[in-house]
Amino acid sequence: MGVVVNLMKKTVTGFNGVVANINSVDDATIFFQGEDRQLSGDDPMATFYVTGNINRITGVGSVVTTVYGNEEIGSSSSYFELICTPTRRLF
Repeated sequence: MGVVVNLMKKTVTGFNGVVANINSVDDATIFFQGEDRQLSGDDPMATFYVTGNINRITGVGSVVTTVYGNEEIGSSSSYFELICTPTRRLF
């Protein structure tokens, strides 16, 4: 799984194509959430939700992804524990 945190754009990507917005950042933690609707014509097939956090010092994070689908797809949730490798800080 590839997770990209872009502090300049205030986004986190890498979960079912959802671009999550960073809600807040402090000295230790990045908090984010986002959603994306997948459509079939005019009918929504599924909505993907992502919410989570990543510790900026240790790289440890947790993420919950939830899919709310139509009757054919159904709904499900997944929980991920991450260990991210931070890149070198630029400043």
